[in-house]
Amino acid sequence: MRDMPSLFKHAFHITNASLIYMLAIFMLGVISTSSSLSFLGWPLVLICIALKVLFYSGMLASLVEVISSQELVLTFPNLKKNIGHFWKFYFFLSLLPLFVHLVLTEWLSRQAIPMPQTFFILNFLVLYLFAGIVIRQKYLKPLRLPRRQIACTTKDFFALAALLFTSGFLVNIHLIFPQLPSFYFNVASFLYQYLEFFLFVYMSSLMISNYPEIIKAHTAEKELYLVSPLGGAVMEAIGSLFMRVYPPVFVVLKALSPKDYKVRSFNRITWREHYYARDKLVAVTCFTSNSPEAYKIAKEFKRRGSKVIMGGPHVTYHPDEALQFCDSVVIGEAESVWKEIVQDFENNALKGKYTGVPLDDFHSEVHQELLNSPPEIIKDFLETTRGCKFRCHFCTIPSLSGGKTRKKPVPELVELINKIKHKYKVINFIDNNIYSDPAYARELFKALKPLNIKWTTQCTIDIAKNEETLKLAKESGCAAFLFGYEIFGGSLEQQQGGKFALAESYIHFSRKIKDMGIKIKGHFIFGFDSDNFRNIFKLWKFCFDVQPLFTIISLLTPLPGSRLYHDMLQENRITNLNWRSYACHDLVFRHKGMNNFILKKVYPFILYAFFFTTSTAGFILAGLFIGWIIFISR
Repeated sequence: MRDMPSLFKHAFHITNASLIYMLAIFMLGVISTSSSLSFLGWPLVLICIALKVLFYSGMLASLVEVISSQELVLTFPNLKKNIGHFWKFYFFLSLLPLFVHLVLTEWLSRQAIPMPQTFFILNFLVLYLFAGIVIRQKYLKPLRLPRRQIACTTKDFFALAALLFTSGFLVNIHLIFPQLPSFYFNVASFLYQYLEFFLFVYMSSLMISNYPEIIKAHTAEKELYLVSPLGGAVMEAIGSLFMRVYPPVFVVLKALSPKDYKVRSFNRITWREHYYARDKLVAVTCFTSNSPEAYKIAKEFKRRGSKVIMGGPHVTYHPDEALQFCDSVVIGEAESVWKEIVQDFENNALKGKYTGVPLDDFHSEVHQELLNSPPEIIKDFLETTRGCKFRCHFCTIPSLSGGKTRKKPVPELVELINKIKHKYKVINFIDNNIYSDPAYARELFKALKPLNIKWTTQCTIDIAKNEETLKLAKESGCAAFLFGYEIFGGSLEQQQGGKFALAESYIHFSRKIKDMGIKIKGHFIFGFDSDNFRNIFKLWKFCFDVQPLFTIISLLTPLPGSRLYHDMLQENRITNLNWRSYACHDLVFRHKGMNNFILKKVYPFILYAFFFTTSTAGFILAGLFIGWIIFISR
């Protein structure tokens, strides 16, 4: 028998998972009625109403997918897909309250009938009808299931009645308390919208509970959960809504897993209670800064009876720490050990540690999986080389990649690009350094020329030493390079050697690259032992002279796996082992020449001041902001 309290709780969790999208819909309503934007008039109102209809149709249909277990996570791609399928249905249904209002007004001799009351009563009928349409189109038709009567218990009836009563109170709050400030009316409006979504989820859950065939069709005996968690920062969670890259390791694990596994991905999302499950194979990957969130998720999955495998850079260097929260860890790359892990899982014989060996043909089995993937996944895993020719003191890449650079066959890359170039005219190679092997880079650039694409990637600035190669990169479609300058010309850190030995030529090389018509994104690090507060202006002047498209400033961070981390442990200089602080925005070690407290306070100013005063993008954004301020103040 269906458990009403658990159904209510489940509906609550699913509704809460849509809060960000719900807030966006609510803001559309606020904007359309904003007096400060009234000069835009009816066009703005109509645009906001149209967007609201589109968002509603996509969101409600996506919620049905979550209820049915077709999906577990609300994602923007699914929302877009559902908008395309269901906006017309929702649009015509949403006209029903307006039509009934006009008919009643005419029928009752043009007496004024309050529109909110009409809409309130009929809106729930619209939600009920739309839920029925989505369920019929998505499940009943494809599965050839007959319609069944909803089994609504007395408890369900009273729950629905309570929701309707509360909604009615919120709709009429302006009549009950006319003296309330407008802020409280906005709060009541948002709560009403929340209850709309909750009621829709609850009604849809009641409908789907009569069709166990739907749940069965979207669950599998063997399921693999792939988890890449967010860090703990609020801004990171907000940013992930707009900039979310599909983790390449997800493609790797999917390619190497047996085809009878249903794979579900949880990529940098705000974690929800209903994502946890028992008896699953769960793979969690993490960096150092998001390892606390990864540990929390892994521990809860393990507590509920799933088998949890952890991997990634942080786990590679702290496997014993990770094993406190999971069943097994992967040390190094997963390509050489994942099949063994799955086999051991199926035999209930998982080992604690699996050590991956860097494979020269790391790409072989994954390539076919990529070819069968949609373009939006392929574009996030265009990797030409793995590793870097330099051995920077602060970097973990040398130890992660086995101290060598491995290359993917150029024809395979051309094959992948041909699959996506109709959709993406600018692509990004995720290499650590595309110029690690100059001969290979030239071969690649020649192969890219006929494809008529634009591309960006990370590179080291020594590419500018070879005019022919630089010209070939431009001719092949190179739009921008991200260079890790890290230091300014004249810095004492040049003594480290490697790419830092090129620092005196940074300005010269940068001008050559920009003259070639290739944009530059610049990354810099502040906090080396030779740095002090007087150096900030020297670094700023250097950034201003380079004038990259974007200027990124990080604080030196001894990441586990780097020689810097090892040395600072030996010198007992690390003052903070809270891994959340290892996102390169906090000084986690005792600096020899600067006060940590002062630097912590000054860093946000450095970050934004450098961006807005030394980069092209910063100039543009600052100009737009100043123009907006002048416009609205007139």
